[in-house]
Amino acid sequence: MRDVERLKDEVKTLLGAPSLIQRDREGRALFFSDFLSRCDSQAKARLEAAGFTVQAAGNYALIDLSDKRLRAFYEALPACSIPPMNEANALMVSAAGMLLRHQAPLDKQPLLPLRRALLLADKGDMQDLALYMQRCLADALRERTPAPSALAALMLCCIKEDMPC
Repeated sequence: MRDVERLKDEVKTLLGAPSLIQRDREGRALFFSDFLSRCDSQAKARLEAAGFTVQAAGNYALIDLSDKRLRAFYEALPACSIPPMNEANALMVSAAGMLLRHQAPLDKQPLLPLRRALLLADKGDMQDLALYMQRCLADALRERTPAPSALAALMLCCIKEDMPC
């Protein structure tokens, strides 16, 4: 996902020294890094000041978005229209459409689904993302809590990225 690639570039810039920064394949955070052993002692503070969280994992670190930065990420997603449904995108378009019918203010939406959906989108697992979105909506409706409707914008951006220009 292009937006996550821009975040990775931002992390590299903030660290200021060559270090390993890759997507965390285990889904614990956006990035996995060895910067703790390679960068100056202020690197962690720079990341945190920019809205990232840093969790030490042995000699490595897990870097993710803070809650405030995660909400800002979703606020900054461009508004995309729902594309025509076809066989290839039917699940994704229907999941986004269902969420759009249950809009909730972003500050009231639960963070866990927003964080997990971003990790799924970054992995490019659109089918799992669509199914996850549907489960989150069903849970919110059943529990009478705000639906994570921002996930619709994420899904529509992912669909748009895959569409030819």
